[in-house]
Amino acid sequence: MSLEKKTEMSRVLKLAQKFNCFYLAGLKSPDYKPFVVEGFQVGLIRPDVMKQLLKYPEVFQVSSGYVELNPAFRDYEERSSQVERVLMELRAENVFIALKGWRDEVGNLNNNKIDYQK
Repeated sequence: MSLEKKTEMSRVLKLAQKFNCFYLAGLKSPDYKPFVVEGFQVGLIRPDVMKQLLKYPEVFQVSSGYVELNPAFRDYEERSSQVERVLMELRAENVFIALKGWRDEVGNLNNNKIDYQK
């Protein structure tokens, strides 16, 4: 008989996995690419999103291993304005349903914390 005790996943963890299924699935899929800003991974890019980002090579540099926000952008303001421009265009074209509900909120990403602003 094995000494290892079979542990059952808690209901809370099962619920968390349901709500976080994209990120958990993306970690295991070679189709999802890390999104890198200033050398730090800040997210994952789905294949359908990557297809759209390829239209903006001046903003997003896509390689076989990851997607990087153009490191030539000098500062926060330049990075933010470039990303905002892309998001506004994609929203105007109704490319992603998630952008329909976007109310122009922005979030500052600093040291793994997001500060939301209006």
